[in-house]
Amino acid sequence: MRFGERVFYTSENGDRWMLVTDDDIVSVRHIPNAASGGTGRTIELGAFLTQERHSAQNQALRALISSLTRSQTDGS
Repeated sequence: MRFGERVFYTSENGDRWMLVTDDDIVSVRHIPNAASGGTGRTIELGAFLTQERHSAQNQALRALISSLTRSQTDGS
């Protein structure tokens, strides 16, 4: 089992979005700020990229994915 988390976006109000891998399943976890009192949620990667298409967190994730794939093709 492989498990990893990487914060890819933190909003001005302190909400965080993380890229999560668990048993080779990749998803996005939203962790709301403490003041909101809300509960977090985890969404499948493809659904997040489709449903949150124009959000700042979506753009941040797309930039991360792009940088990761560029570094792999550059041999870095």
